[in-house]
Order: sequence, then structure tokens, then C-alpha cells
Amino acid sequence: MKALLIKDMCVMLKQMKIYLAMIVLLSFIPGFSSSGFAIVYAAMLPISALAYDERAKWDKLASSMPFSAGEIVTSKYVLGYLLLAASALVCILASAVFTVFGKSELSMELVYEMTLVCAVALILMSLNLPFMFKVGVEKGRLLFIILTVGLVIVGVQFSESVLESAQADGQGIGGFALALLFAAVALSLVSMLVSTWIYKNMEH
Repeated sequence: MKALLIKDMCVMLKQMKIYLAMIVLLSFIPGFSSSGFAIVYAAMLPISALAYDERAKWDKLASSMPFSAGEIVTSKYVLGYLLLAASALVCILASAVFTVFGKSELSMELVYEMTLVCAVALILMSLNLPFMFKVGVEKGRLLFIILTVGLVIVGVQFSESVLESAQADGQGIGGFALALLFAAVALSLVSMLVSTWIYKNMEH
């Protein structure tokens, strides 16, 4: 699987330098909304990597190589985990830098808010990838847009209500953020199993 990750990383660095630079730039723009967008966008990059595989007919080549279906599918999820974690880390480091210069404040509340965004981004990736493996990125592009927009709208409204409720009750959002993250991780594991089953039953 290490070879698959290296292959995807090489494709991402070669084909998507502008997008990766945009994620870094957004991470350093003061304001939680920009950082949140950077984290969510990072979690969507595995779908872009899957699209490049689809255009290059990678599945046909992979079927003749010593890679199992589980390794091929898992590599996309691991890629998403790595990019999401890296983006979140950059956002936190950026906030720390702004704190030093007095432009913002790095607080635990901000960390918990980023945890919420990471959970939403992970849920979004987990819902989208099985559909992308099933119908392909090109055919599933409309479905991808609908799922993404729908989940973002619901996620934003739900997060706002949770934050308002937590503030009204004088409670923090730490417990909820961690619970949602654990739920998102569990969903991603189920999603990985579903995607593996789908990939195994596809004709390559």
C-alpha cells in the first residue's frame, strides 16, 4: 500500500500544485471559516486522485499488479486521513503564528471547532467514496456535488445550533466534538469496508 500512496502523492503534487497551495494559503488567512474550508477541501482530494486513476485507466493496470482490492481502496482513505490531518495541523500552526503577532487567539475552543470540521470532512469523504468507486467520478460528479452541498448546509446549521446551545448552557463543545470525531472515524471504517466490497465486485 505504501507504493500506492507514493503514486497518489506524486500525482497530487504534479497535477494539483495550485490546489495544494490554495489549501496552505487558506490555512494562513485569519478566520475560522477559511481554515474550515481548507480542511474540508483537503478531505476531498482523494476523490480527485480517484478521478485521475479513472482517466488513466489505472484499474486495468492495477488488476495485473500484486495489489489487493483492499489495498487499493484503503490507500485512498489513508490518503484522505493524511491530507486532512496535515491541513488541520497547518491551520493550528497558522493560528499559533497569528497568536504570537496578536492577530488572533489560539484557544481550546478553536481546536474543538476544528475538530468538528475534521469530523464533518471525514463524514463527507466517507459518504462520497463508496459512490465514486461504484459509479466512477465522472458519472458520479452530480451526486458528489449534491451530497457535498447538502452535508455542508446541514453540517453548518447543526454546528451553529450546537454552538449556540453550548454557549447558552455555559458548557464547552469539547465532548461533542470528540464524540462526533469518533463517530466519523467509525463511519469511515464502515465506508472503507463497503468500498472494498464494491471494488471487489467490479469488472476491471
